[in-house]
Amino acid sequence: MSLIPQDYGAFPVPPVNSAVKYMSNYTVPNINVNSANTDVATFTGLPSKYILRRIVVHTPSAAVTTATIDVRTAAGGGGTALVAAFNLSGLTTTASFVDATPTPTTTSTVRTETSLIIRNVTAEGSARTVSITLEIEPL
Repeated sequence: MSLIPQDYGAFPVPPVNSAVKYMSNYTVPNINVNSANTDVATFTGLPSKYILRRIVVHTPSAAVTTATIDVRTAAGGGGTALVAAFNLSGLTTTASFVDATPTPTTTSTVRTETSLIIRNVTAEGSARTVSITLEIEPL
């Protein structure tokens, strides 16, 4: 038995000239979160216009209890904090993840920065790494 659309009813098909939205994911693996007030990663090659939808911190090397990070538009703690400092204590196992959403004042702004900075605000206190994925909607 083949699983084709007519076996289960009609699926909606968008008109040929309609816009299709898609998300792009940008990931930096193995980011050190044990360096307070330090830029620890840079996302480069971002589209010229986009909406930052969410940030996912995942794949910790071990449980994280005190580290905090933010996402900024400039190095050295400068620019705008697109995601205010948030605690990574939800990373309790190597299979866990923490979602973060952009700061409310930046959610209605189309972004044009071609790079974004991850800043380790509060150090973990011992060696830990995480991976971070940005979910972006190109315009």
